[in-house]
Amino acid sequence: MMPYYNKVSDSLFVANSDIVALGQNDFDLVKSASESSDKKRSRINAHVSDQDLLHEMFLCIQESSYIRPHKHNFKSESYFVMDGKCDVVIFKDCGEIDDVIRLDSSKKYFSVYCRISKCCYHTLVVRSDFLVMHEVTNGPFDKSDTLYASFAPSEDDAESVTLFRIKLINAIDQFVLGK
Repeated sequence: MMPYYNKVSDSLFVANSDIVALGQNDFDLVKSASESSDKKRSRINAHVSDQDLLHEMFLCIQESSYIRPHKHNFKSESYFVMDGKCDVVIFKDCGEIDDVIRLDSSKKYFSVYCRISKCCYHTLVVRSDFLVMHEVTNGPFDKSDTLYASFAPSEDDAESVTLFRIKLINAIDQFVLGK
């Protein structure tokens, strides 16, 4: 059976049909692709075009991946964790943590789903070797709609990213303990 998507790059696969069906082999492919990706993440887009009004993505993100805190004007975003665990971190505009939502597919009493429907800075911190998740947001995609937090370093600054991640993980742990 032919896959319902085409390989666009080593870490991006995009639907080639208006009907998409995925199975464990597809998630294994995304997992494998994330291991060799520079950003340590990969995805299958279940939508055909950036102009689609609904964007659904199946992602694998390695624990070492850094997703710069960002926000989107006029967009909702949801995450459903299929395998692994992560912290969804919500920030105040100044960079202070406003909330942490723990998502964990292996724990009966943890959440596996989170929806963000307000314009706020957020990021994901993977807390397992890898995370496989389903992300949904509204389109169309316009790169200029993503606003990156000035309190967080660019993905290109490896040294600053390492320091930021260490401080962020410590701050998350302190925030969760204080809840």
